[in-house]
Amino acid sequence: MSCLKPRILRLEAYTVSQEPGCVKLNQNEAPDDLPPEVKRAVLARLGDIAWNRYPSQGAEALVRRLSADLDFPAEGILVGNGSNEIIQTLVTAACGPDDRLVTVTPGFAVYKRVAATLGVGVEESPLREDFSFDLDDLIARGRGASLVIFASPNNPTGTAIEPGGVEKLLKAVDGLVAVDEAYVEFHGSTALRLTAEHENLVILRTFSKAMGLAGLRLGFLLGPPALVRELAKAKLPFSAGALQQAVALEVLARPPNGSASRKRSPGYPASTRSPRGRTSSCSGSGTSPPRRSTNGSSREASSSGRSAARGSRTSCA
Repeated sequence: MSCLKPRILRLEAYTVSQEPGCVKLNQNEAPDDLPPEVKRAVLARLGDIAWNRYPSQGAEALVRRLSADLDFPAEGILVGNGSNEIIQTLVTAACGPDDRLVTVTPGFAVYKRVAATLGVGVEESPLREDFSFDLDDLIARGRGASLVIFASPNNPTGTAIEPGGVEKLLKAVDGLVAVDEAYVEFHGSTALRLTAEHENLVILRTFSKAMGLAGLRLGFLLGPPALVRELAKAKLPFSAGALQQAVALEVLARPPNGSASRKRSPGYPASTRSPRGRTSSCSGSGTSPPRRSTNGSSREASSSGRSAARGSRTSCA
């Protein structure tokens, strides 16, 4: 295999157990599929699409819908093939071989994996014993880094950095800061409003978790329009297919308590409400509301949560 880069050969394969006949929790998937009537509506949408043509490269119709739902400028939204592609885009655009990516541990494994494939160094900020973020340590490590990226709420611990903590981080570092809010619907607090004040902040969102569409492979990024315009240059073209866009548009067109029968909202601005005006809380995920600590992070890890986090290295976003 001398034709491949040594760093690729050193990587372990990314595998997730798919054992049949068990209660499957290891990928944080929604337990219910889309109802048949929603799938039929999607097929009707696809019947109106020319399959011999490439999809809309910028997913303009979907971007407009997200923009309206989130009250966020369409020019600041970038749609991709799952959050994983967005993560790859960020590392590609922000980091070179001599740069550093900073994240937290334990945390989502894909950040480190993408960095490893691209030859980017990684530095990890350990969470505290109670799994709260050590904000001071994250800031210290983040100084001089090209990219600071972490999930809030964190995967797999469920702990979060509140917007005040994110703002403190932004004021202390010069590199790009990416807050992965894949689980924001289960927490109710978002750093989205800070994108209007900080040109180096982006927010990641996904259709895989609260939206229950992990098989769709669709994610999106929100940030300052000027920054997003440049990031789009590093993203693969036509990566969000016609099927992905059609499913997302159909689901977003339905009310949260409608035929999809699931709590869902792809995000919300600083008012911490869903696009349909429905308040999001931790009760939907079976966890207690977060207890805020004094360092800008929140803690919601119970003793059982600590055991689960220690036993689980990662799950997919």
